[in-house]
Amino acid sequence: QVTVPVLSVLGDQDAFWCNRAGCPEAAMEAPFFANAACFEGHVVAGVGHDMNLEPSAKTAVFPLLANWVAANFGPGTRPC
Repeated sequence: QVTVPVLSVLGDQDAFWCNRAGCPEAAMEAPFFANAACFEGHVVAGVGHDMNLEPSAKTAVFPLLANWVAANFGPGTRPC
């Protein structure tokens, strides 16, 4: 059982996970982390399954990840 904060990030062009416009499938992940301190899900527009390799990762993905980590695990912060 996961009890720490969880961040789920999917790309809306990810043909493996997102099969419909807006990627409503992303919301189906939260129940798997019911015991997490918190669950935050994001769908990033214009990126696919290997989002770290996308040309837009530097502006669309990396800031999202860095901000979430800083907010939940940075000095003087409390998760969630």
